[in-house]
Amino acid sequence: MKKNNFLIVIYCLLLSCSSVETQDRKEQEKQNKFIDFEILQTFQEEKSTNLKIVVKIPINKLVFEKKTNYFESNITLDVLINDSNNKIIFSNSWNERITKDFYEDTKTSEKVFLYHELDLDIGDYKVNLIINDFKNHINWMKKTKFSVNEQYGLSDISILYKEDDIYKNYKENININNIDSLWISFQINNPNKSDLECSY
Repeated sequence: MKKNNFLIVIYCLLLSCSSVETQDRKEQEKQNKFIDFEILQTFQEEKSTNLKIVVKIPINKLVFEKKTNYFESNITLDVLINDSNNKIIFSNSWNERITKDFYEDTKTSEKVFLYHELDLDIGDYKVNLIINDFKNHINWMKKTKFSVNEQYGLSDISILYKEDDIYKNYKENININNIDSLWISFQINNPNKSDLECSY
C-alpha cells in the first residue's frame, strides 16, 4: 500500500512539472510574438529547393553596447529543422552583429532583417529558431511547421539594392530616397522540362 502511495505521489509530481514546463513554454512563445520569421522558396534544382529564412526583430528589443563611435548588439541564431519523421535534417548556428550610429536609433521599433539560406528536399518540416544574446542572458524561441513544395513557374521575388558593389536584400525600413536603383531576383522553374510560355 505504501509503495502504491509513493508511486502516486511521484506520478503527481511528474504531472505537475510537465504542466509547469508546458505553461512556461507557452508563456515564452507568447512573449516572443514580436519576432517574425518566414521561409521563402527562392529557386528549385533537380534534387533540392533553395530556401531563404528571413528573421525580423524589432531593434528596440536588442541590447546595444556603446562603442567608440557607434552602438553594437551581438546575437547568435540557431536553426534546427526536423522532417515528418522527426529526424534532424538540418542544424546550423551563426552570429549576427547589428550596429547603429546613434543612441536614438537603438530605440526604434523598426525591424532588423536577418537572412540565412539552405537547401531542402520537397516535404513537410518543423523548424525551431533560437535567438541568444549570451552576454545579456537573453533567449528567445520560435517554432513553426512548413512545407517545401514543387514549384512550377515563377519563384518568390526578392527585391535588391546595390551597396559597395554588393547586392543586398531591400528591407522595408530602408529609406528609399537614398537608393537610385532597385533590382528584382527570381527564377522560372520548369521541373517537368516542358515548354513554358511567358508573357508580360
